[in-house]
Amino acid sequence: GEGTTIDRGGVVYRVDEKPVLLLVGDLPVYRDLDWTVTGDDIRQLEENLVALGYTDVTVDEEYTSSTAQAVADIEESVGLDGDGKLTLGEVVFTPTPVRIDAASVDLGASVQPGQEVVSVSSTTPVVTVVLETADDLAVGQTVSIELPDGSATPGTVTEVSTTSASAASTSAAASGAGTSDGAATSAITATISVDPSAVAAVVAALTGAEG
Repeated sequence: GEGTTIDRGGVVYRVDEKPVLLLVGDLPVYRDLDWTVTGDDIRQLEENLVALGYTDVTVDEEYTSSTAQAVADIEESVGLDGDGKLTLGEVVFTPTPVRIDAASVDLGASVQPGQEVVSVSSTTPVVTVVLETADDLAVGQTVSIELPDGSATPGTVTEVSTTSASAASTSAAASGAGTSDGAATSAITATISVDPSAVAAVVAALTGAEG
């Protein structure tokens, strides 16, 4: 249901009463995953198997008997057939565990291949800041976020982007009136992930500042 968090190895939705498994990774599923194929998608699958406790699985590009047995165990645990392979439609990969935002189709409705079934969001809390300069700021860098109450919490930069804007719109936003020569300027936006354990403190600091 809405607001439910689905972690690695969980069931994200069901089609014809068959569960669809959620695993974590950047590569989308584009083929059946079994002993007839090799590649980076097999490596990604095996990384998930090890993370789920199947430490006898070797993380490489080969779908071995250990891989098949681990897959069969996971399939059986969620109600799939336990045949030791993952066919298209039985698994989805997302970059992180997800939170269910809303169902995109009604219960019992027919769906087509590629159709969105649910909308999801990451479970990793983030903050977005606008900067005048991003010198020496890089994705993956650990930073300290200063909160309104004077405290600080660590974060990790996940994205740095630059957006062009006209000086005219910037001037109007700053003063409420006036124009400029329309020269281009840039706004630098950084997205920073926050440790979930620090979310309560961040929210308390922000709501306290608003009050």
